[in-house]
Amino acid sequence: NQVSDEPLPEEYFVQNENRALVLELLNLVSPGERDLLTSRFIEDMSYKELADIYEVNEQALRKRVERALKKIQNHLDATKHKKVE
Repeated sequence: NQVSDEPLPEEYFVQNENRALVLELLNLVSPGERDLLTSRFIEDMSYKELADIYEVNEQALRKRVERALKKIQNHLDATKHKKVE
């Protein structure tokens, strides 16, 4: 009796739903910001690694990430506000 590593159908649905939401949210930012967020949070690259790749100082890179996340947060807040009305 082996236990499968495959997700249960419910887990698969939630994973796909979350993936779709992440892709939708990433489409709210520019392609450059999308690459940066993907590298930082999906590929789990450090700010130092990214600063070296983008050839900017680490603080400037942190600010770019912060601004991109703020765009996404503003969209989520506006969407939530619309649902309440």
